[in-house]
Amino acid sequence: HQCDCCRVLPITKTRFTMDEEGYDIDLCQECYQKGISYAVQKHYNPKIPVLVDNGPIYITQHDKNLSCHEICQMSSKPVPESSIDQLPDFQNQGQTKSSKVDNA
Repeated sequence: HQCDCCRVLPITKTRFTMDEEGYDIDLCQECYQKGISYAVQKHYNPKIPVLVDNGPIYITQHDKNLSCHEICQMSSKPVPESSIDQLPDFQNQGQTKSSKVDNA
């Protein structure tokens, strides 16, 4: 899973997502914490978009920004460590790093 805010890939340990149908959104723990802090300051107002690092979190499926009310509806999901191994880029990086030999 990739964070829809900071674009970190993969999200490790815990991801925050919306269980409601039609929402395909994932946040890393850092972005979620920043978003929740902002939402608290705005009293979870459904008319105010969440801002993380001065930018909104865009929900493609709904063509709108995540609101301060919606972020509090997100739930945490553990990310199994084995899911990182399933990403081709990480497998290739691991092979490249482990295959380097210093012949000096």
